[in-house]
Amino acid sequence: KNIFTYIHSPPHTPPPPRARKPTPQNSFFDENGAQKTSTAIIFFFCLIIAGMTDPSKVLAFLDLFGAWDPSLALVMAGAIGIAIVPFTILRKKTKAWAGGLLRFPKKTEIDGRLIGGSLLFGIGWGIAGICPGPSIVLLGAGIAKGAAFVLMMCLGMWLADRFNLATAGRNQNQTNDYNDD
Repeated sequence: KNIFTYIHSPPHTPPPPRARKPTPQNSFFDENGAQKTSTAIIFFFCLIIAGMTDPSKVLAFLDLFGAWDPSLALVMAGAIGIAIVPFTILRKKTKAWAGGLLRFPKKTEIDGRLIGGSLLFGIGWGIAGICPGPSIVLLGAGIAKGAAFVLMMCLGMWLADRFNLATAGRNQNQTNDYNDD
């Protein structure tokens, strides 16, 4: 049917209302979108203030036997010190304060996937001086190195997903690493 069908057909009946598309869970467009967006903005400003978006500062931190810059160790210690309290409290809960489901990894053993992923992350961090959070800030600032890093990070996530799908039949524990079976 089109608009002319409704105009020229007596008696005139209005078209049925369109159904609203459901918003995907855990998106910036759900009921907690403002909270998620403001948290991301605060996180990005903290990365900038801490110097985590400056690859040369990060590389100086990783240069233990050269011109080592320990300032990021203080940032890391501060972040861990601040995060340990809410994580300890939230580990005992099933729902977040905003009402969403809390998901914590159920795996605690060190395996090949963890070691391999850690090595890849560390090598990428050491080569580029960028990790995922700061790369998004650099991308938003229009810095080419940040865009290249985000592109390679997305490629790496895609490849890891393909690898996990290919090997999922070998180990059933790889299909869901969280406590929401």
